[in-house]
Amino acid sequence: MAKAPYRPPEPDYSVGLADWLGFVVALVALIILPGQSDPLTGPKLLVLSVGAFAAVPALVVRWRRSQRPTGVLLVPAVAAASLVVWGAISAVLSGAPWSVSLFGWFGRGDGWLALASAVILLLAASTLDGAGVRRVITWLLWASGIVAAIGLLEAVGVQMLPGTYAGVDATLGNPNFAAGYAAIMAVLAAARALEPGRPVRVRAACGAL
Repeated sequence: MAKAPYRPPEPDYSVGLADWLGFVVALVALIILPGQSDPLTGPKLLVLSVGAFAAVPALVVRWRRSQRPTGVLLVPAVAAASLVVWGAISAVLSGAPWSVSLFGWFGRGDGWLALASAVILLLAASTLDGAGVRRVITWLLWASGIVAAIGLLEAVGVQMLPGTYAGVDATLGNPNFAAGYAAIMAVLAAARALEPGRPVRVRAACGAL
């Protein structure tokens, strides 16, 4: 019997946890507020933490309904949770000011709050089904398209946003961060471009991205 060709699922226009997670992560990548003492890290940390903790009720409901990560999905979840524990131990024993332990050094946003937010987002994402994962990726690809457009303008000499470092950083604030972000998004865009059954316009757009 011939195998039926792959067809992507019909679009679901209802809004749910996947859209919230995609929106939060996309906004973290994009947001920047020029004119502030910390125009980049502060706004990103605010969106990350508020967005993550707002997802806690949905996360708890899904886990109580047994829509929880199992098997290999527990590996990154446990690894991420260990970072939160380590962050808490460091905050108590390091002697650092509480503001540094909680928020990280100025301009870094690498404190306990960021770690806890990342863990919440990871645990929430691990409860999604395949359709939910695809929705999150769609949000990320839209955001990366905006980041890429700003980066291309910077590459040809149009500096739209205040930058601290030389090179292309778009809305990421650092060329190293931008390079890492672009590498991840390139893999997602390539996978979407090569996915069988996707409309030609979608595959072409992801290929261009």
